[in-house]
Amino acid sequence: MSSKGKSVARKQRFRGECSNVKAGKACSDHDHGSSRTSLIEDDHELDVDEIVRHWTGQNSWQPNVPVRRRFILQLAVALHSYGSTASRTEFLIDKAAHRLDIETNIAVFPSLILLSFPGTAEYNMSRNINDARSRKKSRKSSHKNGHISYVSRKEMHMLTVESDLDVDKLGHVDELTNRVGRTGTPFAFAYWRLKTILNTPPFFDKWVRLFGFAISGATSAPLFFDGGLWDAFFCFILGTAVGILDMIASDNARFATILEFCSAVLIAFLSRCCMERFKNLRLCYIALTLGSLSQLLPGMSLTLGASEMISKSRVTGSADIVRGLYSSMQLGFGLAMGENLVWWVGEPAPNGPCAPSNLSLWWKLVWYPNSKLIS
Repeated sequence: MSSKGKSVARKQRFRGECSNVKAGKACSDHDHGSSRTSLIEDDHELDVDEIVRHWTGQNSWQPNVPVRRRFILQLAVALHSYGSTASRTEFLIDKAAHRLDIETNIAVFPSLILLSFPGTAEYNMSRNINDARSRKKSRKSSHKNGHISYVSRKEMHMLTVESDLDVDKLGHVDELTNRVGRTGTPFAFAYWRLKTILNTPPFFDKWVRLFGFAISGATSAPLFFDGGLWDAFFCFILGTAVGILDMIASDNARFATILEFCSAVLIAFLSRCCMERFKNLRLCYIALTLGSLSQLLPGMSLTLGASEMISKSRVTGSADIVRGLYSSMQLGFGLAMGENLVWWVGEPAPNGPCAPSNLSLWWKLVWYPNSKLIS
């Protein structure tokens, strides 16, 4: 089979796989190790014919400056919104812009992205030009080479982006940013792939998150706070209550600001009630409260803040550390208030460490993988 026949066959096969991308139907990306599907609906998208021509090498099409700038901008927003650190986002965007021959300056803050394109007087890009006559007689005449000059104007973008953690999408966007512009990842495919990732629904829905809160509480109590089996059972229930509050906070931005405080008040109150009602079970107050609130403990914020400070992103690092300290303050005030709400109990809650639970090592070997899997 000739090279022309092979390219036509590849084009037909690609169209069979992704024939309705622009219409909004699902398209799978099995060629690059991913079976995720998504919807793409954008009037300014590159259509399938352009992707196929560039991917199969039927022309030397190169994207113009505005398209590549928009792609870099979307990459930066995606990385930051899915939980990438400021230093990592700036590093990836600089490398991707260099490979795409785009001059850019970027600065990432906790909820703000500053992205500028300095621009030049002219941007000259080589491209095969076929005029109207040569297109009609392409089989009889050879193609002519020429140059197109694009005016690259200066742009400045100031974007407010709230960061949240989505490990699945963050991994895909990080990998795409590392590969775009390299051999095997043409720009047209990378452009389409980014749109697919952005429009894909989250891999972990709200019910999975709720189950994660419950399992995390049940496994954290015996592993880290010397709780027993009964402590793990009650932490499973209390962790579910914290997960429900987290679901409410995801839909209410105002409630999200006091999520730690409200969760701590509720958990402290219910823990004291359980200890008073089930005295014969010898429940541990520290294991019940801290185990149930393990997903809200600010360990991740403090760790990311320290890593940002080491990477010389002092603004973002300071903000993460202050956020972690503020979360700790909310949890502390909430635990104190929730404990004092149980006024009918004369004696205060024991603040010391729990008594040894005498759980065997085999039990801990069962709890530990589950805790890490949920986390």
